[in-house]
Amino acid sequence: QKTVQLPDTPQTRGMIDKVRHLVQVES
Repeated sequence: QKTVQLPDTPQTRGMIDKVRHLVQVES
């Protein structure tokens, strides 16, 4: 699995949380 380095900001955290949620729902 590839890890992407993103700036640790509330905006990116929210985006990452949404993506993780979508991945969990699909799997």
